[in-house]
Amino acid sequence: MQAPAIPQDTLNLFNKLAYGIRDVILRRQSAIVGKTSRNDWVYDRAQERFDYITQGEDLINLAPVRVGEPLVNVEPEHHEKLRELGAVEKDGQFFMPSLLEDERWVFKNWFPKAPPDLVSMDLNWHLTRDGRPTNGYIHPEDLVRGNDSTATSFLMAAFPVLFAGGYAMSQFPVVGPGVALAVTGPLLALHAYALYQAEGAGTLAKVLALSGGVPLMAAGLSGDVPFQVSGKAMLIGGVTIGAIVAFAKALASSGKTPAVSSMFSKAAHVLMVVGTLFGMNYTLGLLPPSLNWVKPLSWFVVACAYPLYYTAGNHNARTAFFDLMTKRGAGSVHGSATMLGKTSSFRMQQIRSAFRDKSPFLAFGTALGVQARYNLSLAPDPGQVMGMTVEDLKTHLFLFGKTGKGKTQAIRKLMLELAALGMPIGALVSDGKWALVADTRAWYDLIIEPGVKFAPFQGLTSLTLTQAFAEANNESMDDAGSIWVQVAGQAHRYGSAILEALVAHEKVRRAADERELDAIGLRIERLVAQKILLERSKSDLTVVNARLKAEATLARTLMAKIKAGRAYRWAPAAYSKIINTLGSGVKGTDGVWRPSDKALALFDYLGFRVKKEGEDDALFNQRVELEPKSIHPHLADESRVLSNAIYFFTVPWFQGKTEEQRQSFLMNIDKDLQGFMQNDELRGSTIGGVDCGDEAWSHTEEGEDVLQCLYGKKVGLNLSDRYGKTAKVIQKLIEKRVFDAARERNEKYGDEWPEKTGQSYVVVIKDECQDLVSPADVRMVAVGRSMGVQMVYATQNYESLDTILPSDDAKGAFLYNFRSRIIFEASPKTYDYIQRDAGVTMKRKLTVSVQETVDTSRTVDMIYASAYTDRNHPSAWRFRDMARRGSTRLQVVIQGLKNYMGLARRIPVEELQEQNYFPVYSSGKYEEGPIIEKADLAGNLMEESNALLYFNRAGHPRIDFAKMEYIGTKEFSRRMKSIRTAKAALIES
Repeated sequence: MQAPAIPQDTLNLFNKLAYGIRDVILRRQSAIVGKTSRNDWVYDRAQERFDYITQGEDLINLAPVRVGEPLVNVEPEHHEKLRELGAVEKDGQFFMPSLLEDERWVFKNWFPKAPPDLVSMDLNWHLTRDGRPTNGYIHPEDLVRGNDSTATSFLMAAFPVLFAGGYAMSQFPVVGPGVALAVTGPLLALHAYALYQAEGAGTLAKVLALSGGVPLMAAGLSGDVPFQVSGKAMLIGGVTIGAIVAFAKALASSGKTPAVSSMFSKAAHVLMVVGTLFGMNYTLGLLPPSLNWVKPLSWFVVACAYPLYYTAGNHNARTAFFDLMTKRGAGSVHGSATMLGKTSSFRMQQIRSAFRDKSPFLAFGTALGVQARYNLSLAPDPGQVMGMTVEDLKTHLFLFGKTGKGKTQAIRKLMLELAALGMPIGALVSDGKWALVADTRAWYDLIIEPGVKFAPFQGLTSLTLTQAFAEANNESMDDAGSIWVQVAGQAHRYGSAILEALVAHEKVRRAADERELDAIGLRIERLVAQKILLERSKSDLTVVNARLKAEATLARTLMAKIKAGRAYRWAPAAYSKIINTLGSGVKGTDGVWRPSDKALALFDYLGFRVKKEGEDDALFNQRVELEPKSIHPHLADESRVLSNAIYFFTVPWFQGKTEEQRQSFLMNIDKDLQGFMQNDELRGSTIGGVDCGDEAWSHTEEGEDVLQCLYGKKVGLNLSDRYGKTAKVIQKLIEKRVFDAARERNEKYGDEWPEKTGQSYVVVIKDECQDLVSPADVRMVAVGRSMGVQMVYATQNYESLDTILPSDDAKGAFLYNFRSRIIFEASPKTYDYIQRDAGVTMKRKLTVSVQETVDTSRTVDMIYASAYTDRNHPSAWRFRDMARRGSTRLQVVIQGLKNYMGLARRIPVEELQEQNYFPVYSSGKYEEGPIIEKADLAGNLMEESNALLYFNRAGHPRIDFAKMEYIGTKEFSRRMKSIRTAKAALIES
């Protein structure tokens, strides 16, 4: 156990008195105020010193509120107390006043407390509270067996008291000796046994001799009355003894060994005891004869000196040890060392930020404590849970790991954590290997797979559709460096714009036809009524019959058109036909390629006039006047996309590209579409579990709404490799719709979109993302947080991203936006990336052999970081005395050499001292180094289910290696069933 502070405080009396006077002058509140007893104050002082050295409990788990910032957890009943303590009150809030560092802790009840995953119960033996190395404060024996316990001194002091008490009781007539033996005998036996257990037989014999043997012998030799000398003899003797003592102490102070244990210091102490004993005997000799039985007690005083001498010796020896320890490997721990220790400003701010985050916590793994040995404040304690909150997840999560190392297990763990939340969070899940969704089927509200009615183009515009096709090809419409990408993108853009216009225009014309059919019905009814009247009047029916015949013919034509169904649908099959019709022209007799008749018919249907040579304008003008609804309104403005699209497929497409180029472009576009038509499995009938009629996805315009994920639903995409590129096309079409909807709500409502729309955050999960990532992901990950999109991507290693992000700069820019990472065993380049991304800092690490230089500035720093500059140290007075005698002198030291005849030589093995102790080695020193060591990565990640968790926790890194839980498919299903049962029971209650 650690030694109590009372004897050291006693020896440091004047030092403490000086600081006490300082506290009075500065009007500081006494530590004793409010304590019920002196013992309470002593215990608090001991706890305070323990916390100072070990950085434990409240000191490391409460983050002091900074000056001027509001106190937390303030209740109405606290207001009066806060006013008494001096808190600044403003507008009903209480703020932290300007106080010295130690004084601010009176407000600790209103400091933010670390959440469970940031709470530290581990003791830090490396740095004190204010950043000094603990080398000058902790003796290794204190941690093992309490070597320097002052209880031994109190135990020794009991012996002369018991002997003196026994001697005094023995002076009573008749019963005195018996009573003395009965009372003091058992107590002496118990104390003797305790001292024997603590110090051994030699110390026990010494204490018995000094406490009982010598005093009793001296008392017996001197008789009942102490010897008496004259006052003159006393004066001469006192001066003589005093001079000898002063001379001996001077000689003791000049030695290199601790003053209490040197030969001259021992002589000085013996003379001091003799002088004290001499003076006491002289004084006792003046007592009246009736008190003669008291006079021999003075001989027991000599025994009382030994415990004090023992205590002082241990104290000085302890200080000498601290003197060596504080110089051992001394160095500065300041400067860039902002991440060292549990009380670093880094960790305190992390606690304050975490306190403000009230979102649910998502647990991932259990810390192994690898990073904690470096004394970094970003490292959790061994065995501590590691995870992040929903708010932390908004800065995205990326996972690396070889196949079979646990990457998918971590995703399943996250899915279970999200399922257990009491708040709605949507999800959109896909897998480059198309396995994740099938294995976690119980988690989803909607799975897009064969059997489900799905409309690929639903909710997309021609522009977003074109962008989605480009993303499926790992391309971007902004890629100005490739003519093939640009022209194919133009063909997609303008072809889909024409289809979009045809679909919309056909709906308008069908609606007009339906209205016209209704009007024809009314006109036929009026003509029939008119015919009946004419028949009754025997009038001519020729005109009426002609009009009826014309209306009937028109009605049959319109009914046939309506019954035939729509010719243009917003679906892949219709688009495939349209783009090929537009792209395949005819070669005229003049050798010039032009749009085909079918393409011209499409343009005509839209109301676009392709004027032929010699054609009269009257017919077209008549259409404008009589059938304005038959002309698409966008054609009235040449700056519209539709006008540009028709122009593109009439002039630039044929005049600016060769036939081979046009065929190549069309073939590339067909690759994006043909997969829908070439597989009969891509069809479905159910919408929300209701059979709505079987239909191929290639022809489906309206199906399941994937935007359910924006309203807290879990949506998964479950396809397979046998659908080839089409699977990725479908994934990009869905993703594009979701991303655009998220962007739209943010652009329209800003940060208020949750309240204005009733929508939720959505987590986009992509396992094996190297097959799914596209330029859209690169853009979205940078802005997704503001749009309510949280991205969780996983791949095998850093190089897997080469297909979409070839350069290291591009991969770095993309991965930089993922502020949380989970690394399983992966490639060396992955380790290089994560080590480089984590950066470097000051950390405690093992030393290596390097070329040394004489560093004077470092020496100055080490002095200021040592126990010598701590005025509150229990041995402060002793340190000052040692410093005056040269203990802090600066000297260049060369290790491994020994002085011999004025020269330096190496120490041979045979000259080494015999080792009869357990050595306490220096475990390292604080140096700048990478936060994540390569050796730790390789050594820890080889084990299955071990991972490096590099989380953005409350805006600060939280890094350590952790044991991840194995969650198989059966276990996942079992837990999902339990979660849903628990939620159902909660709803019922």
